[in-house]
Amino acid sequence: MTLTARSELSLMTRFDKMEFLKETCNEEIINQNFLDEMVSWMGEDDFSKFYDHFCSCWDICQSHQELNEKYGE
Repeated sequence: MTLTARSELSLMTRFDKMEFLKETCNEEIINQNFLDEMVSWMGEDDFSKFYDHFCSCWDICQSHQELNEKYGE
């Protein structure tokens, strides 16, 4: 990586970096690999906080039990 590329990278926010990945990677990488990779970098507590936040913001059931209670078996 050149010095110029490193400088550009250091100026990018996490949102800029995410946008770059969405623009330049194929769907499989974004839909499968990216999420798996991100989860592997997070600790259990961080992921649990993210999971709770994500599910509540998007009205997603957090477990099979909750899914069954909401929609029946």
